[in-house]
Amino acid sequence: MFTISNIIFICWLIFLGYWIINWNAVKPTQEVAWRQQQGFRWIVGFIVVVIVLIAHFFLPRHSTNFFTFSSNNSLVLQIIGSVLAITGLIIAIIARKTLADNWSSNIELKKNHKLITTGVYKYIRHPIYTGVDLMGIGTIIASQSFFVIFFLICMMLFFVFKMKKEETLLMKHFPKEYPEYKKKTKALIPFIY
Repeated sequence: MFTISNIIFICWLIFLGYWIINWNAVKPTQEVAWRQQQGFRWIVGFIVVVIVLIAHFFLPRHSTNFFTFSSNNSLVLQIIGSVLAITGLIIAIIARKTLADNWSSNIELKKNHKLITTGVYKYIRHPIYTGVDLMGIGTIIASQSFFVIFFLICMMLFFVFKMKKEETLLMKHFPKEYPEYKKKTKALIPFIY
């Protein structure tokens, strides 16, 4: 049965689909500062996450109680979670589209790399991470799931690690522009952080 909280699952599928479709539409790499381990571990991890999310959203609620911290899954919380997830998805896709061929899943500089400071990047330096975090927070609110909280914490820690490395690389290659850009913007939340 389709519920409002299933909108969140659809948001994650759209997000993953968009990233898979656009994965290779990037410039060639000039310099790599950090590269994710490719291969079996990432594939297995991705499959486990997808299976758990499918189980959580599509199995009857009582069969997945070990994932949840509340049996009160109110319509209001589902709507709030769905709105946050949709907002996060829109921000992440707009940010990815704005980066265009400068994007990378690794921490690397592309050939003829441009420092993007327009669109959502005018307000925050890492809007893709902001979008994904909003999707995660929306998922927590709607699903009230321990698994999702654990997953979001791991993801946020990974984003903090990547942000620091990305900013070091950008400072190195844009020594004048990046410090100025950094003064005018926040990392994840406009006007706050």
